[in-house]
Amino acid sequence: MAAWRLILFFSLAMMVAARGPELPSTYHVTGLIYLPKGSVSEPFEAWVDASNGMSRIDYYGGTAQVINRGDVGRYGTMFKIVFETTKTFTNRRACFVINGTFEGKVMPQGVFPDLKDYNNVGNATYFGVETDVYYYENTVNTKKNAYSMLINKATQMPMVFQFVGYDELFGSHYDEYILQYTTINTSSIDPSVFDIYKFHSCGPFPGPGLAHVMHANPMFELVGSPDHDSSTQSSQLDKQFDQFKQKHNKQYKDVVEHEVRKTHFQHNFRFIDSTNRQKLTYSLGVNHLTDRSDDELKIMRGYRPSKGPKGGDVFTSDVTDVPEDWDWRLQGAVSPIKDQGICGSCWSFGTTGTIEGAYFVKHKKMVRMSEQVLMDCSWGYGNNGCDGGETFRAYQWIMDNKCIPKEDGYGPYLQQDGYCHNKAAPCGTSLTGYKKIPTGNLTALRIAVATHGPVAVAIDASLKSFSFYAFGVYYDRQCGNKEEDLDHSVLAVGYGTMDGQDYWLIKNSWSTHWGNDGYVLMSQKDNNCGVATDADFAQVQ
Repeated sequence: MAAWRLILFFSLAMMVAARGPELPSTYHVTGLIYLPKGSVSEPFEAWVDASNGMSRIDYYGGTAQVINRGDVGRYGTMFKIVFETTKTFTNRRACFVINGTFEGKVMPQGVFPDLKDYNNVGNATYFGVETDVYYYENTVNTKKNAYSMLINKATQMPMVFQFVGYDELFGSHYDEYILQYTTINTSSIDPSVFDIYKFHSCGPFPGPGLAHVMHANPMFELVGSPDHDSSTQSSQLDKQFDQFKQKHNKQYKDVVEHEVRKTHFQHNFRFIDSTNRQKLTYSLGVNHLTDRSDDELKIMRGYRPSKGPKGGDVFTSDVTDVPEDWDWRLQGAVSPIKDQGICGSCWSFGTTGTIEGAYFVKHKKMVRMSEQVLMDCSWGYGNNGCDGGETFRAYQWIMDNKCIPKEDGYGPYLQQDGYCHNKAAPCGTSLTGYKKIPTGNLTALRIAVATHGPVAVAIDASLKSFSFYAFGVYYDRQCGNKEEDLDHSVLAVGYGTMDGQDYWLIKNSWSTHWGNDGYVLMSQKDNNCGVATDADFAQVQ
């Protein structure tokens, strides 16, 4: 892609009078959507018969199929066929309908932009092929938007389309995407290609509908359609972002921050949408973090693994027979989900979670312990408040100080470093020690969870897919399980099996807006994400 990006530096002074060619209105295309900001490469296949008002686009080899029928219904109809997973079934083929309206008619969706406003700015060689370069530029407020299309000189067919947005206010690129066209066939298309929805029982989407338009027709955001201009595309994003702000009570200090947040939201929304078209074992969703940058999300992952011994006794057990599934929430051993905020304090939540659980198992009573005291007072043991820490260091501080205060006695969690005042706070409990699960031993971790209570575990949460997890068994082969991969502390509160996939039930500290009411089912396969790599639990007095 580097050679292609050089095209953007063509000077507008090079423009000649030649306008962009009229591209075919009937075609069958295969290609690739590339989103550099989200590290997404998504294959697609499209059939378009604009003269008869029909189009179909398949993503990821047909795992998601979008059919636009301008000839069905008064204002046209959009059908989306996907693999649907709910609490009662997995990967059932389902068909959803979006009916057109007087204001928003459903028209065929192409994969080529309309080039009528583009100018020929010269020639370029793209991977050995001679091309004509067509360019269009507009400016909206401080945003300069550049659109470029490479047309094969010999065939006069599109090869690559690219958009790059530059914000002069910030002096940086705020957006970029590329469509690469691999094959193009302009022969007539069998009408049955557009009839696949007829083999399904199609119904409305569950829940509110605005997001469904953007999810169902992602190509519209990239190239538009014959009956809409770029302002319509922007309007859909604005409405979706407005809904997001309202739901999560987002308030930004000025127009500048608002635009930055909207850009992050757009990139993350695209990533979520593209990932969900891959038919994985889990689904992603828009949550309260969707307007955050990658750097801000990284701050929330505050587990800082250190080399060398970490104290504690190695966990051993004579128990071999434990239940096939277990959930400490049902017993009352798990306190409600909290939100750590943009602060790397996850290690303090892992610590209090296992102490609360151990206290409940022993005393049959839930007592909320203070994360904030660990943030404020355990610096001398190697923890660094919002800048990260480890559970074993927190245990050692608690043991030396003979106590961890109750939350209601020490004071609420502040989402920032505070002033240590533990001597004046009533004691919640004290520790007699802590146990370390043998590294990578899934059986030992399972026994420990079932017999001793919730266990603090460190995981690799660096992948963007984890940040926007919503439902299903989370498995990503890119997720690391070595000690150096671990960057986030969470709490294992149970385990089980869903559709043949063994999972750990994990409590996170990113609010109930994240995941499945604050929880995630993490696959046990190959110790994915390192759940069993660095795990420990506390022993209470």
